[in-house]
Amino acid sequence: MKIGDVGRLPIFREIPLVAGAAGREREMRWVHIIDIPDPLQWVRGHELLLSTGFAWFREETWLSGLVERLHDAEVAGLVLAVGRYFPAVPEPVRAAADRLGFPVFAAPFRIPFIEIIKAVQEQLLREQYESLLRMEEIHRTLTSAALYARSLDELCASVAQLLERSTAILDPEGRILAIADPAEAEQAPSDPGKPTGLRKPTRANVKAGTLPSFCTGVVHERGIEESEVVHHNGQPVIVSPIQVGRERKGYLVVLAGSGPITGLDLRAAEQGATVAALHLMREEAAVHAERRVRSSFVDALLTPRMAGSAGLAEQARLHGFDEGAQHVVGIVSEERLLGTASRVRALTSTQEFTQREHLGGVVYDWLRKHDKPPLLTYFLNLVVFVDVVHGPRMPGQGDSWQDLYLRLASGGARPVLAVGQPHPGLEGVSRSYEEAHAALLTQPLLQGVLRYEDARFLHLLARIPKTELRRWWEDLLQAILEGPHPGTHLEVIRALVEAGFDGQAAARSLFIHPNTLRYRARAIEKLLGRDLSDPETRLLLAAAQQIEAWLGTHEAVSPSEPVNRQQ
Repeated sequence: MKIGDVGRLPIFREIPLVAGAAGREREMRWVHIIDIPDPLQWVRGHELLLSTGFAWFREETWLSGLVERLHDAEVAGLVLAVGRYFPAVPEPVRAAADRLGFPVFAAPFRIPFIEIIKAVQEQLLREQYESLLRMEEIHRTLTSAALYARSLDELCASVAQLLERSTAILDPEGRILAIADPAEAEQAPSDPGKPTGLRKPTRANVKAGTLPSFCTGVVHERGIEESEVVHHNGQPVIVSPIQVGRERKGYLVVLAGSGPITGLDLRAAEQGATVAALHLMREEAAVHAERRVRSSFVDALLTPRMAGSAGLAEQARLHGFDEGAQHVVGIVSEERLLGTASRVRALTSTQEFTQREHLGGVVYDWLRKHDKPPLLTYFLNLVVFVDVVHGPRMPGQGDSWQDLYLRLASGGARPVLAVGQPHPGLEGVSRSYEEAHAALLTQPLLQGVLRYEDARFLHLLARIPKTELRRWWEDLLQAILEGPHPGTHLEVIRALVEAGFDGQAAARSLFIHPNTLRYRARAIEKLLGRDLSDPETRLLLAAAQQIEAWLGTHEAVSPSEPVNRQQ
């Protein structure tokens, strides 16, 4: 309760404020009577002190000093009974009170203090009761919003209507996620206990000046860690962080509007931020669950033996998979995430995991933008997705792939995008995946999209039985596979082919000294009985690597054991 509110009580019509009018906003919590010369040991702060002045000294310095001591003790104000011990409030008291902004009232001696105490205490109890009712309303409204609000817009509108103040929810960088102005809210019939229907507010609905430009500046720059009132262009604003565990999810912002900000407003904003955090957690949980289910479905699509499963066909319909259309599989990664030889490897750090998740998010948004089911999954350092193609070839499909590539490349990334050819039905997905995988493993990592259809050598390999290709590969590398350290020697061959037989570049890719590479290269030449500088040898080894990638034989070769050719 403010001292200014006390002065508006009916009984105070006869008890004027005679000094310290600048202190009307001082907070008052209770009333106390003291009639001793030094009351300081009997006060605790925020009292409205009543005194007859009976024990006061008359010296001017003592009187002005008394006011200073009461002010320093954070006493809310003073009511002095005048007409008996003091005919009026002494001038030294008035002067000190005006100088310090310490409110002093002059009460006629005939008004009993008990009547003043009764009136003030009744008002305090009334305000406390109203505060409890308001707290209950805040709790009920925000609990209802936590249960029934379907979006941040609805939650934001509930808070705006509850506090009758413009409200916004921002992301951690200060960008607006939802915004509401109570003036724009429209009541609509709703179920009991549920939030009323509100027209979704937009930036255009919010009146000029209602949401200041501080959103992208003050919030982020100040580093606000807990709910507080900040000022922007002279306007007070409540900012409550939205926190989920240790992660900052954003801020709930409430503007002052026409009235002053109260403690209940601050508490309501804090509770609103908590509800927003719960809403975001629920959304994230739903998204993660949906992605896990969708990822499992895509994993099944990529497995050839699952294509004829009746259960898979039913899942396909649930996920919006059009069995009558053709589908293309794309594989996305980033150059820094790829292995030196096989290009497929496990992630080794949180940063790499974050990079892969970012790539997946770009693909997800791209599919959504084109109104396609976001069918994607993750495998080690790769993001694998399924794109639908209506008809033999979608017009402008090449431009569409380039659009995705450019989106992936934003921010200085070096993406790798490999795509297979379109094939019909559930069975065609695994086939397109094999083609995209082959394009990723065999083609040089040049700028742009790696298309299987552009890899003519792969088309040739596709016409040869895999058993024949495997026999040729094993015959060429028999001495390597059955000799010492087959895994190490195969790794050196792959690195040399990748580097165009540039020894320095191959050594760098393997993180070994060039002399070590030369030593291993001589061992390989001795085992093969061939000169690695011979063009024919280089052509054969390059072909062997293409076949190895096509067959996936590198995944079956142990670094320490030779391949058993009788298997």
